[in-house]
Amino acid sequence: MNNVKNENLFYHNPLIFEDIELNISGLFLFSELIIKLIDIVKYKFNVELPIKNLYGCINSKWNGGRLILNRNHSKYSSKDIEKEFLLLRNYNICPTITFTNNLILEEDLYSIKENEILKLLDNCSGKVILSSKLLEKYIRSNFSNIEIVASVLKITMEDGKNNLAYYKNLETNYNSYVVHPDDNFNNNLLSQLNTDKAEILLNERCYYNCKNRKLHYQSIDREQISQSEGRFQDERFLERCNAIPEKKQFNSNKRNICISLSEYESFYKMGFRKFKIQGRTNNLYLFFFDLLRYSIDSDISISLIYPIICEYIDEFLKRRV
Repeated sequence: MNNVKNENLFYHNPLIFEDIELNISGLFLFSELIIKLIDIVKYKFNVELPIKNLYGCINSKWNGGRLILNRNHSKYSSKDIEKEFLLLRNYNICPTITFTNNLILEEDLYSIKENEILKLLDNCSGKVILSSKLLEKYIRSNFSNIEIVASVLKITMEDGKNNLAYYKNLETNYNSYVVHPDDNFNNNLLSQLNTDKAEILLNERCYYNCKNRKLHYQSIDREQISQSEGRFQDERFLERCNAIPEKKQFNSNKRNICISLSEYESFYKMGFRKFKIQGRTNNLYLFFFDLLRYSIDSDISISLIYPIICEYIDEFLKRRV
């Protein structure tokens, strides 16, 4: 590995893998912290973090990602969104919008706000993560420069888990797709996937073979729609979940399905290079801990980089109060 001199000390290149593509959350929420981390690592080691996509969404009926109740989350003008997209492109990061709500109706397709986002995304050749076939058809017909990613929500809703033929169909029709987290442990299936298309979700902390996953996604879709219409109805689904919040796992000896570093290395040896890190509703400190542990050698990330980014997180959170 390359050695870099920094203040009379030498650090080796700290990246665990240099040729991977990380797809991480934070768009519109804490992208400034992502950029700060990239700058820190660049200054310290003269290497680029392998972050290639940053995903998220403003308050929108089309959004089917984790529900975020944030008073600033819907105050993005078209100029604000364009500015965010341009900033990411300056760092060679692709903006990726999570329009993953599966309950979209025909009349919803003509929403001005969402179409403005699509136009901006089309202009910068961004990506959109989808679940709804209706929305997929609409975007394919009207925004040809946007890459389409099949969401894990889509795979769940269409019962595609553990179905090689289903995944092969995704490989034909989508630029990429997220492997169902349960299938991360199915080596026979993984060995037959196109590693140029398949993306592995690394830090899902649910339990294996969760019976409530589909119901949970459906509740999120409904909550997103009610919030976007100004009549938010909290379905309180997590109260019925036995794994989230994670303190519930204290009472179980079962492991969750968050990927270990040895499993991560195994995926890499199988040829996988696309990896996803979730965290839009995680504690920010946990999110950045995950991001660092899947990016940088742990001795360096924990002792050197993590304390620095924690200081910036502290400042960021103080401003948001």
